[in-house]
Amino acid sequence: MGNAGYKWNADNKINFNSLFINTSSQTTEEYTGYIVDIANDGNGFRRRFKYDKDRLWINQLLGDHTLSERTKFNWATSYSTITGDEPDRVQNTFRKEAAGYVLSSISAADNHRYFQYLTEDEIALNASLDYKISKNAEGDYKGKVTLGYSGKIKKRDFEATQFNLKANSGFTNTIVDPNNLDLFYNQQNYANDYFEMSTFKGGSQIADATDPQFYKGDLFVNGGYINTEYKFNKLSGVLGLRAEVLTQKVEWNTSIDPVGGDDQLDKFAFLPSLSLKYELTEKQNLRFGFSKTYTLPQFKERAPFVYEEVTGTKFGNPYLYESDNYNFDLKWEMFPKSEELISVTGFGKYIQNPINEVTALSSTNDVTFFNTGDYGYIAGAEVEYRKQLFGFGETNAKKLTAGFNASYLYSNQQLDAAKVAKENGGLQAAFTEKETKLTGASDLLLNADISYLNEWNEKQSNFMATVAYTYFSDRVYSIGTNNMGNQVDKAFGSLDFIAKSKLNKHLGLSFIAKNLLDPTIDRVQENKSGDVNVLSYKKGITMSLGLNYQF
Repeated sequence: MGNAGYKWNADNKINFNSLFINTSSQTTEEYTGYIVDIANDGNGFRRRFKYDKDRLWINQLLGDHTLSERTKFNWATSYSTITGDEPDRVQNTFRKEAAGYVLSSISAADNHRYFQYLTEDEIALNASLDYKISKNAEGDYKGKVTLGYSGKIKKRDFEATQFNLKANSGFTNTIVDPNNLDLFYNQQNYANDYFEMSTFKGGSQIADATDPQFYKGDLFVNGGYINTEYKFNKLSGVLGLRAEVLTQKVEWNTSIDPVGGDDQLDKFAFLPSLSLKYELTEKQNLRFGFSKTYTLPQFKERAPFVYEEVTGTKFGNPYLYESDNYNFDLKWEMFPKSEELISVTGFGKYIQNPINEVTALSSTNDVTFFNTGDYGYIAGAEVEYRKQLFGFGETNAKKLTAGFNASYLYSNQQLDAAKVAKENGGLQAAFTEKETKLTGASDLLLNADISYLNEWNEKQSNFMATVAYTYFSDRVYSIGTNNMGNQVDKAFGSLDFIAKSKLNKHLGLSFIAKNLLDPTIDRVQENKSGDVNVLSYKKGITMSLGLNYQF
């Protein structure tokens, strides 16, 4: 990470920021239990090896220019690029018998090697002109008007190849060693027709790897806005009016549609917003906010590409379109002392054409994305409290602080199978219920933390340690279909520890340990006959040690 700035006088300056992140992860995942038609006695075993390598590079150039006492011009442009590489993923599925393990031969994709590569480039431009208005007797301005433009161009290219390995007739019950599959998957056995190999486009030749599945995505967004900010004594507010024109294009050639195709989503969005603040006292405020936003489907949610997850299969839906959101909140806040806060917030959201993951009506039970009804809504309340428990030394060089946040929300959405059938070109969903909670939304969310800070050497050096706990109540993972109930992720909590120290002006250390309690997380299907546990797992404990040097 680096930044540089140039200021040629008090009224004009530019800044350049650059950030590069390279990450990689290598995992081995093992699953045991019931696999339909493969291990009906709960004796299934699935193992997946996965290596991911991702790179992100962001570059920003920003300008700040004071044209006059009243007028200021700001601009910013950025270029970012992302590459996501999964150079070798291996999955094998077994059934454990008395004599040992047998490879699954029900579906060709049960045993495979998979390769994917993604690139995404984005160019963005923002520009705004501020004009101060209503100068008072003291020489201060009560408000300002801002005219602005924002634009974005994004381009994504994705391709993937999967080699499926399926045992041929006569070798489907061969006992294998899960830790040494080269004894079965080798050149000699392939030549002797022990197993066949195909890509997930159906080809049986290695040459098919030169013709991978792909999808391409393009996004163009142009927006203009005007904001008016004004202060009426104790009341201040910001009124914003924004208009956007966007086009999202997706092109593909996949196993679902080997002929290939494309689709374009066009939208004009009018997005008003209002923010009000009333100063009850010097330490208390009352705030109100309203805004209209939209949720745009991701490229992968609209491209008909099949992604084989360990416990299920998902594919994109080109008929998917955006949701419109109307957001409201009313908040009371009080600041008893510096760094202390007490607040109570009521909030709500109304969603038109909400997007959900749903099992499509088919023989494969694959999951896709639908606008599942005409509306959904959320109503809730949030309480936050932050307190300095004690502080001593000059300017509180040593202090202990604590925070607590709790939110409760009620959510509901309409489910309309007729709407899904009408809008999705033959794809259908048979919802079990006519309405349900929004997916991914917990009724109760709790956060609590306690932190210790010690500063010395004229605050050039410090040490800070934080213990943080988060709790999620039950939340819907996927909506029930075909007379089956919703799949629900059961409640769990997570405990983290973060320690950071700035040793001197330049050098810093950090240690982070996440999910220290490592609870078992269950996903159940809430059927009328009783809950069925469909997935049980632990995330594991993650620890990291960091060293940073600041110039």
